[in-house]
Amino acid sequence: MYNPTKWEDHVSDPQNEFILEKIEGNRYKITPCGEIVQKGTLLSAENFNKNERGTAETVIALCTLLQMANLNKDELLNLSNLFIVSKEYTVDTSSFSVSIAAYSKCEFPAAYTRKNTDYTVIPVITNVEVYSLGDSKYTGLDQVGLPVVYADEKTTTGFRINYLCPDRESDFKSMSFKFLVIGGV
Repeated sequence: MYNPTKWEDHVSDPQNEFILEKIEGNRYKITPCGEIVQKGTLLSAENFNKNERGTAETVIALCTLLQMANLNKDELLNLSNLFIVSKEYTVDTSSFSVSIAAYSKCEFPAAYTRKNTDYTVIPVITNVEVYSLGDSKYTGLDQVGLPVVYADEKTTTGFRINYLCPDRESDFKSMSFKFLVIGGV
């Protein structure tokens, strides 16, 4: 998940004073003068890309909430219809080729078996990792390209989880999630 940067101002004493040194012609060298009281946070692509990734994670979380809001309100209000599968699943692209589908099986605990297969399964993202600058798999494209995750082959005791990885180069590394199950009782 997003780990915020604590931004620090660059402070010197005196503040905003510089030495102007003529190099040649109309070219000058500008050097800050004074003592550095506090070194500021580096304005770098890595720090700015962290903000971009945090924004992408926020959009993913918002999409999950919107999916939940589109469910039948009566089902959501009846909490006996709802449970979260406690096991966390992770998709790791280092074991996949681009655009390959992979599958896992999710079995319900005995106390949560469904009476029928008329239930909704929503993946809830719990963690997203992306490659960063300096990693050999970093593409520099700054595209998260998360896999598509969905459930099918529902039974009263579980369902199949499908992962479809991005069909393009991306900085996506892995994603962890749990499942919210609603209905089927």
